[in-house]
Amino acid sequence: MSEKTKQFMAVEKCDDRGNIIHKKYYNGDEVWYEYDDADHMIHVRGSSGAEVWWGYNENGSITYHRNTEGDESWWDYDNDNRLIHCGNNEGYEGWWRYDEESKQIEITKQEMMEIKFRKQEQEFLSRESITKFELIEL
Repeated sequence: MSEKTKQFMAVEKCDDRGNIIHKKYYNGDEVWYEYDDADHMIHVRGSSGAEVWWGYNENGSITYHRNTEGDESWWDYDNDNRLIHCGNNEGYEGWWRYDEESKQIEITKQEMMEIKFRKQEQEFLSRESITKFELIEL
């Protein structure tokens, strides 16, 4: 058996639902796994000190990811559990909408800026209890 093959050999321990909760590799490395009540993996910790966390929505779709290296990502979904937004701590952001046939369409940065502007304008008008007409007259 080659050394490369040996490094991937592991002894696994599972919980009563069949989820792997511990692995010990041939080289001595160990990994521990945790799951939520729906059997989604929510935390992994390695003997090296590396850790990873995940969060999920009620439909089982991933909503959050973070690791000890500082990476962080998040995902948002519409009422039909379709991806509408994702982003990460490095500044990436993506937005999507869906057509009548549920085909995913990316929203451009310009469209997103217009949506945010309209939302801010509506929030301002409702907060100030004035109408657009009154605002124009000022």
